Amino acid sequence: MAEGVPDELRAAFVESSVRRMGPRPPRGRRDQAGLSPRERSVALLVGEGLSNRAIAERLVLGERTVESHVSAILARLQLTNRSQVAAWIARQHPYR
Repeated sequence: MAEGVPDELRAAFVESSVRRMGPRPPRGRRDQAGLSPRERSVALLVGEGLSNRAIAERLVLGERTVESHVSAILARLQLTNRSQVAAWIARQHPYR
């Protein structure tokens, strides 16, 4: 932030930014498929057809981080492409 910005304004900006990002998924707990909470979040967005860039923007992550998560998802689920991830999500959440 620019110098000379009052601490109260800076704190309000940070607080509103954190609120917009939403809650972070709990760390360390993997689901039955072996996905971390963040990987599951990414997988759900892959299932919605979002690109890595769109997922990165939605989750406030770097695009490379999303690429890493997608690679981990593919490896953990033993899948070869995003379409298969979308199909897997559809089977997990049929009424989504």
